[in-house]
Amino acid sequence: MKNFQQFKEEVNKITKNPNIDPITGIEKKDYAGNVKTGPDIHGLSRKYPNNVMDLPNDNQTKIDYFQEPSTIKYFKANPTIKMQFYGEKNPRTYTNPYNKSALNSPKGVFPKG
Repeated sequence: MKNFQQFKEEVNKITKNPNIDPITGIEKKDYAGNVKTGPDIHGLSRKYPNNVMDLPNDNQTKIDYFQEPSTIKYFKANPTIKMQFYGEKNPRTYTNPYNKSALNSPKGVFPKG
């Protein structure tokens, strides 16, 4: 009989996203360069709607979503993703709009820290 810790480890192995490399965290892409699943939305206590990444940048729900540890980790490994939904001709491109990186800053402006 398994103890609770062994059961928990087994469940974590089963529910991990098979499209994300466990070592690098980079998601596999299809032939067109689109990611297969994208960042986790529903695994975060079901408190975010399906269109959370399409909301305006000043929306508090979107701000909260991008502050979730799993979302931060996902976009750190995958800074720009393309997703194409059923029935759409062109894919949508998503990035973390709240990423404070010197690479994204104008010349001569540096983020705090």
